[in-house]
Amino acid sequence: MQKYNFNNHLVRIGSRTSPLAVWQANEVKQKIIQKSKIIKFRTSGDNIVDSN
Repeated sequence: MQKYNFNNHLVRIGSRTSPLAVWQANEVKQKIIQKSKIIKFRTSGDNIVDSN
C-alpha cells in the first residue's frame, strides 16, 4: 500500500476558540499525522453504475 504524503496537501481542522476545543483539534491533528489508513468499500450506487 502506498503511503499518503500530507506534506503536499493542506488538511484543515476546524475548531472553536476555547482552550479545550483547540486542544482537541490539536489531538486530532496529531492522530492524523501519526497514522492514516484508507478503507475501500462499495456502495449500492457503485453496483448500479457497474451494471450499466
